[in-house]
Amino acid sequence: MTNLYRRFKRVRLGNTYNLLNNIHMNQLKTHLKNLEFYLDYHFTIFLYNPNKVNRYHDYMTKKWGDRYTNSGTTDQGRDQDS
Repeated sequence: MTNLYRRFKRVRLGNTYNLLNNIHMNQLKTHLKNLEFYLDYHFTIFLYNPNKVNRYHDYMTKKWGDRYTNSGTTDQGRDQDS
């Protein structure tokens, strides 16, 4: 009976660990995605020729979609007036 309890205890703790691990991994993925967007938005433009900034705009629109086209508006917590 003791071995059965120990197995159950290990499985139960293992499932809890996996659940917590999944939650932390999702948070980590979210932070990495935010970091990737920040780097693309602020630094990738320097890799493009100044005469061809439209290519940067096309790249960002294709990769990030609404997140790029709506950046700088009220959804980022900034007022449109300022």
